[in-house]
Amino acid sequence: MKKQHLIAFALISFALSGLASAQFEQDAAVIADRYLTAMQRKGYSFLSKDELLRRRDQIALFTAKHLKQRLNEPTRTAILEGIDRCINRLYRAPAGKIHYSNGFGSGGEEWMYLNDRDYFLTFQYHLWVGLTHSVLSPDDIQRRNTQRQWMRQYLVNLPTRGIQEPRPRKGKRSGEVRGWAIGEMEKAFADPLHLLSEPMPDDGFVKLQDRFKQFSNGIASDFHAMEVAALVSRFVRKKDSAGRYGQKFLGQLPFNDTVVDLWGNGPSLYFASNADFRGNLGLLNPSGVYDVIRCVGMQAKPAGVAMEDWLAKEGRGELTLDGSIIRAVRGAKIANLSVMNWFDADKLSEDQLNASIRNNGLDHILINKLPPENGLHREDRSEGEFFIVVQNCERRLAVVNMHNYEFGQVMFWCRPRTPEQ
Repeated sequence: MKKQHLIAFALISFALSGLASAQFEQDAAVIADRYLTAMQRKGYSFLSKDELLRRRDQIALFTAKHLKQRLNEPTRTAILEGIDRCINRLYRAPAGKIHYSNGFGSGGEEWMYLNDRDYFLTFQYHLWVGLTHSVLSPDDIQRRNTQRQWMRQYLVNLPTRGIQEPRPRKGKRSGEVRGWAIGEMEKAFADPLHLLSEPMPDDGFVKLQDRFKQFSNGIASDFHAMEVAALVSRFVRKKDSAGRYGQKFLGQLPFNDTVVDLWGNGPSLYFASNADFRGNLGLLNPSGVYDVIRCVGMQAKPAGVAMEDWLAKEGRGELTLDGSIIRAVRGAKIANLSVMNWFDADKLSEDQLNASIRNNGLDHILINKLPPENGLHREDRSEGEFFIVVQNCERRLAVVNMHNYEFGQVMFWCRPRTPEQ
């Protein structure tokens, strides 16, 4: 009889275990489907149906791995609504949007394309935060409530700039900004995927308060600064002079990658795994040299033959600026490309890029027709912006979008095709 009871207990336990597993899989499927629907609504041309389905399956596996308990209905609803908001914060530009004047020579759907992997990983980070929420201690609850009340009062009491008040979106009236910002903040507090749903570390919150004591950028911008502060407080910046990026950010991630920067748009994390595809903003003045493979500037004191000797010792660096002329150094070559956006540039194979160098390679190009950085500009790269390919002496390639030239400094966006090993 005792043996029969043990067998029955084992069968019941096995059945309950299978039921729990099925419920977890169901929750994971619902969450993955919500992600898929949110991304399908975006309609980006660079994300195929098959790619979105692959990501949907990846989100299902990710959720099943990190989900610790069966979701009750209110929690499930909050997470699903949080997914929609998170996707909208990260993927802000609509499909087909052309806006190449965001300060980095890009914008619109093209900017979503360059940053897509960072946004996808940042979304997974936020989803992980929502799935692994732990019960707060009484002290943490008090700290969270104190911080929330301070942020509420700050936005309520912040003086309005009247008709000059910056607006978060077109169609929003200046008198509606405060109500919008407070409403968005309350949604963030209730959103398990949003970092404002949890208390900030004390030092991070003090930094936020100190920043607001110094200046304000308006009601909507200051609410966004709160969102940025919640992310920044979780990833501490450390100087890393010996590393490629010059800095690293220490914080917990649910996957194997390295945070190399934090950007206010979204806000989002920038990862080492997307650094070369995303590229980097390049600045070059007459005293500098630019390394197009590592996407970093180098300050060089010597000039002429002395600079070439210095570069030979450094073993890197391809571009210098001489007035309104970009000169190739260290045996590099430059060729113009007949493309006007990164979508078309990425369609060119390495063989085609090498052929451009072989057939039309030069040791310098003129940049005097580039538009200045300041002032009003068209957003379609019709003011003299152009693309080039650079091949260095090691036959590595980089594609560069030259977009602004002003005050003796050229600005460009650089993306290596054959990254440093």
